[in-house]
Amino acid sequence: MRRTTHVHQEILIILIVVLLSLSISASAVFAIGDDQYSRPSLKDLKKLSVVVQIEKPLSEDLKKVGLTEERIRTGVGLKLQEAKIDVVYATDLAPDIPILHVEINGSNKNGKIFSFLIEVELWQKSILKRDPKLEVLAGTWSTGVFGSGPASTIANDIMELINDMMDTFVKAYLSVNS
Repeated sequence: MRRTTHVHQEILIILIVVLLSLSISASAVFAIGDDQYSRPSLKDLKKLSVVVQIEKPLSEDLKKVGLTEERIRTGVGLKLQEAKIDVVYATDLAPDIPILHVEINGSNKNGKIFSFLIEVELWQKSILKRDPKLEVLAGTWSTGVFGSGPASTIANDIMELINDMMDTFVKAYLSVNS
């Protein structure tokens, strides 16, 4: 009987240590999608505008730890340029240029732990099949991730996740443009 209690205590301690380590380090779960239906929409893209949006009040909290919309826009732009995709800035934006939209939503709990959702979505002018005269701005490709992490590393954690998502975008782009 005493041996069984000791084994249960060891299992409980291991479980507590695992749960604590998960809450201390950044964790993320990838979601949404990149598939055979969305990839053809990346064919022949030559230029993209990059729009980054961090929702309030999270934007103020992330600024305090060194993550700004400009930092994200620069990182995304560099990934696109590596794939030979021109980045067009808002001042040069023509109505037909697709938009790569990066959005971050989330919360900061007690100034210590951030929970977040990051979405990267390609928006393009599209024609509705049911009414070919009607053009709309539609999301044609996307990926996303949600997770959490400590304030001490959240800026770098989020940038790393965005870089991973941009690698996914570039891989998808190259799969239909090589």
